[in-house]
Amino acid sequence: MSKNKNPRLLNRKQSFQYACGFFGLMLPLSTFNAFSYNFVIYVIGLDEFLASIGTFIGLLCFAFGGVIWGYISDNKVPGKLGRRRPFLLYGAPIFAVMFILLWLFPVKCTSPNEVNYGVAIYYWIVCAVFSTLYMMVWSPYLAMLPEISTDEENRIQISSDQGMFNMVATIIGLLLPFILISGVEDPKETLFHENIGGQVLSAQMITLSIIFAIISLTMIYITFFNIKEPIVEECKDENISESQLRPEECEPKKNGLIELFKATFTPFKNRDFTWWSGANFTVNYGMRIPMTIMLGILMYVLDLEGVALILFIILILPFVGGGFFLWNKLSKKWGLKKTYLTVISLLVIFMGSGAIFLVDFGEVLKIILGFLVITILVSCLIALYILPNPIVSKIIDLEIEHIEENEGLEDEDDRYKFSGKYFGANAFMLNLAGAISFLLIGMSLRGGGSKDPFILTILLPVTAIIMIFGVLSASGISLQKREKTNIVTLIKFLLIVIIPIILTLVVVKMLI
Repeated sequence: MSKNKNPRLLNRKQSFQYACGFFGLMLPLSTFNAFSYNFVIYVIGLDEFLASIGTFIGLLCFAFGGVIWGYISDNKVPGKLGRRRPFLLYGAPIFAVMFILLWLFPVKCTSPNEVNYGVAIYYWIVCAVFSTLYMMVWSPYLAMLPEISTDEENRIQISSDQGMFNMVATIIGLLLPFILISGVEDPKETLFHENIGGQVLSAQMITLSIIFAIISLTMIYITFFNIKEPIVEECKDENISESQLRPEECEPKKNGLIELFKATFTPFKNRDFTWWSGANFTVNYGMRIPMTIMLGILMYVLDLEGVALILFIILILPFVGGGFFLWNKLSKKWGLKKTYLTVISLLVIFMGSGAIFLVDFGEVLKIILGFLVITILVSCLIALYILPNPIVSKIIDLEIEHIEENEGLEDEDDRYKFSGKYFGANAFMLNLAGAISFLLIGMSLRGGGSKDPFILTILLPVTAIIMIFGVLSASGISLQKREKTNIVTLIKFLLIVIIPIILTLVVVKMLI
């Protein structure tokens, strides 16, 4: 089969169809991240620490599953459906079913904050299976991009479509469960499943999960049926059967899994990537805290419920969209590094200001201050969805430029090897941070801490202190030239990762 020298492009319609798959993946993920833990502790009644173990296991499966499924899809011999697309076809319905099971508990606790290992084991297993099967679709889906589009401007257009779908899916996944809770009368007392409020919310979440699963499956299948991998298109155009494919185009590389994991960490030889990983880890480690306790903040610190909670959420929505367009514009004007530093610096300031809720200013002023803090938090959170991928892509570009100048690349496809390694390592650090953070959050909230205004409030300035280390690490990024990581940078990176964990352990020890 002859190689096609022309760049591969997706037209406007195809770009939209490919991005549909991203929406299908982000909708259940956003709901899981935002509400699964809260649902289990407030509605099902499971002990906070046991519930956090489930989320910890799920995020570990995300971290390792991405690497493993990426390896499997890389090493699959392409058939008539291609190399990546079969994972979308067969994986999507399985993880959609597991998403529904996250909200469908055959056993429940008999009292709030109960140490019930039957419920815990069920939750742990479902989290592990859901996360593993989710990555079965996620990794091959992302791996398709460098294969279906080789033009930089075309990729930017595709990424823009994905960004819009990401924002919509994130807003729906984050806010819809909270809107449902706002319809529960006296949620502080009635969210437990034995009460009418908990029973209604349980039924609503099961229904919502089925709807989300159908939407997710539909959107992923839009991608599957409309986007073809280049090797499939070339075989079709040239009337070549699977058995006639040239070995170098269909045979996978025979790399062992150990070599794969070694390759996953080779990006840390790049100094910019090492500094970025320190920032990526600490920022996501810290941001898991306010994202996890947000429901508790609204109910037990700001005392919001019913119409007041609905109005509060509605007023936040414009800041979500505004944040998307603001940070996009500023990133082009200021550059990626300055914009990212601005975002996490604002988070440090406003998370630290959360300590003001320890002082009694009266209901009205407390809600106004809460609105200010949460709107800044949500607006900056949107930036953390927008900026990381372009930053990693810029680091990859500098790596490729460095290799081209010093060693050269055999062909255009060599570029994709770097993308896979860097994004794989980036995703690993991201999910590892979330896993550790969730486990420590569960420890700090154990014994009713999820309903304690003092504990919920004090975790906000703790987040600010953690994110200071993210600012320090991000300051080391240059995005100007590829340089090798030296021993001093590596030691600083390890300290930036380890110190926030030690700090959190100290806080947990004090709280329990």
